[in-house]
Amino acid sequence: MARTPTAKKETAAEVAEVVETAKKPQTTKQAAVEKEQTPVIPKSLDNSTEVVVKSNFNGKLYFRNDRTGNVVEWNRLGEKQNLYVEDIKHIRSTQSGFFEDGWITLLGVEGEYNYLTQEQLYSILSLNKYCPKVDYNNMFASYIKMTRKQITPVIEGMTETEKKMFGNYIASLTKDEIENISTGTIKAINEKLNIDLEDYV
Repeated sequence: MARTPTAKKETAAEVAEVVETAKKPQTTKQAAVEKEQTPVIPKSLDNSTEVVVKSNFNGKLYFRNDRTGNVVEWNRLGEKQNLYVEDIKHIRSTQSGFFEDGWITLLGVEGEYNYLTQEQLYSILSLNKYCPKVDYNNMFASYIKMTRKQITPVIEGMTETEKKMFGNYIASLTKDEIENISTGTIKAINEKLNIDLEDYV
């Protein structure tokens, strides 16, 4: 038996209602997932949090926390050591020359907050004025011109934050720019960043 126009209208309305009802929980769930994935920027870091610190001093550099007795030594320019947040606070308050003279640079955080950018890290530790102004685009552009042998230790020495930033830079490259990268360098990037550059072409 053929449906009347009224029946068709009611059926369409019912379908629309069911579809709309089905959408609502999905939208709510999706919003919850997005909220969960949004990185939390802490207002402070626990004193036991480890920070990767690079030496900019051409020679041996020595630090001792008189309060805790912690000792850290850098033996060469560019060497990295992990310092506790409490050590960095001690440097800030009693040996600020480490920052004022540019002897050290904070690179990133180990552990839970390893996604913090360098700028965020300096801000949380009230060291904003000492945060280096790095042109990451130019720096990353120079990396992709390296050979596989050259870029491998560079990526291995990156913090997790730097690796993510480098990965984002790679993702922003055009097809032509990626095709200009040497095969060996592409293999190193794929291996060390756990990505596949062919996905971006």
